[in-house]
Amino acid sequence: MISQKIQFCRSILILVSFLIVQSTYAAPPDCPATLTVNSTQNLDFGDYIGTNGGAITIDTAGIRTATGGVILAGGAVSAATYVFSNSDTRCLNRWIRITAIPTSIAISGPASMTVNNFITSAAADGDKFKISTTNTVTIGADLITNNAQTQGPYTGSFTIDFNY
Repeated sequence: MISQKIQFCRSILILVSFLIVQSTYAAPPDCPATLTVNSTQNLDFGDYIGTNGGAITIDTAGIRTATGGVILAGGAVSAATYVFSNSDTRCLNRWIRITAIPTSIAISGPASMTVNNFITSAAADGDKFKISTTNTVTIGADLITNNAQTQGPYTGSFTIDFNY
């Protein structure tokens, strides 16, 4: 009789352990595609004066600095800004990963220039962030200017891939 009680207790212990493991590793609830992303601000390097080549850097806070033969001359300056909106609480605290940012792009205008060294405000966390109801990600980069760069408006575009 005593050995049957011990066997019964072992069976209950194994069953309870299995149920705890099952509840601890339950799959997260589905996160439907309710996330929207809007570009609210373009990357803008502003105006500059320069007869010698150099670089203009816009950091993720929109702060502009120059190196080389570049003199900053005003104009609108901003980091690119993307706003993520989430309307489903099942998606809260899920990770969004920035899976691709460009390494370098050419922009066009009266001549050509290069934009490179793109950086995101999520870079400190490995280019990822947790979803809340609203998230903002900013993007900065370097504009490389040439000697005797032709004056005029320059434009370009880049693609950022996000995955969740």
